[in-house]
Amino acid sequence: MSSILSHPNGNVLINDNNINVFGREDLEHILSSDELDFVSRKAKGGHFEITPDMESSHIRYYIRDLGSRNGTYVNGNNISGRGKIELRNGDLISLGDRTKFRFRKEHEYSETHVSPRAGTQNELTRNSNKNIQLGYNQKYCSYCGAIIHNKAETCLNCGVRQNNVELVQIKSSGLAAVLSFFIPGLGQIYNGEIAKGLVIMFILLPLAAVSIIILIGFLLLPILYVYTIYDAYNTAEKINKRLN
Repeated sequence: MSSILSHPNGNVLINDNNINVFGREDLEHILSSDELDFVSRKAKGGHFEITPDMESSHIRYYIRDLGSRNGTYVNGNNISGRGKIELRNGDLISLGDRTKFRFRKEHEYSETHVSPRAGTQNELTRNSNKNIQLGYNQKYCSYCGAIIHNKAETCLNCGVRQNNVELVQIKSSGLAAVLSFFIPGLGQIYNGEIAKGLVIMFILLPLAAVSIIILIGFLLLPILYVYTIYDAYNTAEKINKRLN
């Protein structure tokens, strides 16, 4: 098992036998140009360093800012000028406002990683979830490898937005309105809100039927009213003619 700094574009392997110094040249393989702008431009040293402590019964890791321009943050707290801060599994390391890593302690992973100050890539094997069979509605987080729902937009474990979220097809607002005009709820179904559309149909269609019946009755009422007057008059006239 190896500890890593996890990033959506790749992961950085932490060497447990040395002080790990991270600067632009160490991270340029996985960071975008915009993210690199937040990493210290110092020719020597780096932006921050991670030091493993092998003397304790369980290995510990400590992070220290190296006087960077944009600062180093752990879980949103600026550690610049505070010396070494102990890292815990899952800590979020931010360089300025945009560049972010997730610290994974003794994490087994199956992606390609970049070692600091090495320039070579190391293949780590991800065994932690290897023997777990994913369900039909599950997938791995593209950032931390946690098992999440296959339609999740963000990972509940690390909070990173997934890049394979199902795209929503562009809809015609006019067509949606026309469909709902003729059949209430059909426009919602067209927009993908099937449950809402069925509920609207279940409620409004019976009401619409009752309303139509009432409307027909309302329209027929004056006609029937006039007919009763005419029928009464006409019947009386016929009776009078027979008597004469």
